[in-house]
Amino acid sequence: MDQSQISSDLNNIVQTQVLENNANISASQTVFDYFFNASFSIKLIMLILLGASVWSWAVSISKYMRLKFVAKQTKNFEHRFWSGVPLDILVNEVRDTNHSPMADMFFAGMSEYQRTIKKNLNDQITNISRSMNIEIMRTESHLSQNMSLLSFIGTNGIIVGLLGTVIGITNVISNTQLTSAKDITPHLSEALFTTALGLFAAIPAAFFYNYFQSAINSYLGNMETFSAEFISIISRQTNEK
Repeated sequence: MDQSQISSDLNNIVQTQVLENNANISASQTVFDYFFNASFSIKLIMLILLGASVWSWAVSISKYMRLKFVAKQTKNFEHRFWSGVPLDILVNEVRDTNHSPMADMFFAGMSEYQRTIKKNLNDQITNISRSMNIEIMRTESHLSQNMSLLSFIGTNGIIVGLLGTVIGITNVISNTQLTSAKDITPHLSEALFTTALGLFAAIPAAFFYNYFQSAINSYLGNMETFSAEFISIISRQTNEK
């Protein structure tokens, strides 16, 4: 084998190795590569979606812990309420130890009952019902905090992600320096990555919104049921006197 043949073989080996290395580098792009190689507008959309995702997870975890605490406190209160403890004694216990919305509503109803005990039954029931309904509305407002923003992320996260993809594809089309598939593919991947980020932000937010909304509606329904039962007990006790 002459020297020219050996040199040609070496060049072929080097070129093959370079191509393989480039392919490996292209195939091993990370999330950070997508971000740092993207245009400013794509980076901004990525940051918005990432921030929305982190925020929605933080809110969801906090709300889950809050609803779990409320459910536990409410269970303890209902167990005590239906155990036959006199209401006059229970209201003092609730004021000092239980902080669930159900207990707060009971305390409001009992306070109104004690304040209007000398009024006729109809006026008394009206006042008690009003005070308990106010507690239900206050509870709804408190438990529904941040739910609208959670719904917004769940509804619009995918749209924002698609907007990033459209901008990315537009940039690729308008860039005359990109002439081959090898040049275009990384930029298309960056553009499509924003859609994936949009899905990553929107799907959990939509799931948590539906889950929490169902739990809140169920709890408010239980409060309304308890309010009706409490008013029935007060009416019966008043009529027996």
